[in-house]
Amino acid sequence: VCSVAPYRNGSIPADGGNLILSNQEAEDLLTFCPEAEGYLKEYLGAHGLVNGLKRYCIWLSGRPDYDDIACVDVVERIERVADFRAASKKEATREKSAIPHLFTEDRQPAKGRYLAIPRSTSVRRVYVPIGYLEAEETVASNDLQIVPNAGQYEFGILTSRMHNDWMRVVGGRLKSDYRYSATLVYNTYPWPEVSERQRQEIEQLGRDVLLARAAHPGKTMAQLYDPDKMPENLLEAHQALDRAVEKLYRDRPFRDTAERLEYLLARYEELIEAEKAANVGGKKKTRKATTTEG
Repeated sequence: VCSVAPYRNGSIPADGGNLILSNQEAEDLLTFCPEAEGYLKEYLGAHGLVNGLKRYCIWLSGRPDYDDIACVDVVERIERVADFRAASKKEATREKSAIPHLFTEDRQPAKGRYLAIPRSTSVRRVYVPIGYLEAEETVASNDLQIVPNAGQYEFGILTSRMHNDWMRVVGGRLKSDYRYSATLVYNTYPWPEVSERQRQEIEQLGRDVLLARAAHPGKTMAQLYDPDKMPENLLEAHQALDRAVEKLYRDRPFRDTAERLEYLLARYEELIEAEKAANVGGKKKTRKATTTEG
């Protein structure tokens, strides 16, 4: 309902597990084949993002083939991918057996920073733990949803309590967990209209949240966003951001979650009605022009 940065799913290997390596497997591979370092990137899913678990993937995006790869273990893994895809019941997957060195769905940004949002998050958390990742270093799996080339402003809005309250109401559920999606949550969120000064303020407060996280290098996102153990400096940074985001919508503070949601839902209805009116107006103009020509 608003003009915002595009949102997409992460990438899909469809590889039978052969393009994906555990941290130990990656270390073993590099021990016997040091040149394989150029073929590996960190591979991050929702569980890895939240719990700090490292995995890697063989990432050869942009290469037409893998004929020049001398590392036997890498070649054998790729050949097993070809066999796995050739045996698939899906025609589209079988067709991709011709390029087994590539992911079947490559949605990874080529460069820049991107936001990574877990599809599911614990119902206990006040904030969805959103990552801010480097495209050239970390490949996002399909259980992460990403906003390519996102700035600190987008991070600030999406990690605010205002947006998280919206997610809790309109998002889906996976058992008891909240389910974040582009269709239900991101695309429907009524973003505020801001001045350049306001945008810069949100950017700075978003940076403050990231700096507060960085002050606890030994803690995972799961630990940082445990509502019973959230570090005081991180909680304060989020609360400052929350107050600033609320002021983008109105000067008077909201009493509680119910009032925030009442406001956002009313704003959403306004945006939908404005879109309908614009569409109807466009159709009327088209019909009038057609009648005149006739």
